[in-house]
Amino acid sequence: MNVSITNSTQRFTHNTAPSIYTIAQLTELVNGDILAGRKQDALSTLAQLQDATHRLEMQIHNMKDKSHG
Repeated sequence: MNVSITNSTQRFTHNTAPSIYTIAQLTELVNGDILAGRKQDALSTLAQLQDATHRLEMQIHNMKDKSHG
C-alpha cells in the first residue's frame, strides 16, 4: 500500500475521530429524548447534532483543501 495514502488516512481518522464520537453521542441522546417523549430536549439535542455535523463537514472540506493546495 502507498505510504502517503496510509499516512493521510491515519491523519484523517485522528483529526475527525473526536467529531465523529460527538455526533454518535448526540445521536444517542436525541434518540433517547424522542423515545422518552421529551420533545423540547430532542429539538435542542437535534440542533446540537446539526451543528456538530456541519463542523465535521467543514473540517473534512478544509482537510481536502489542504491536501490539494
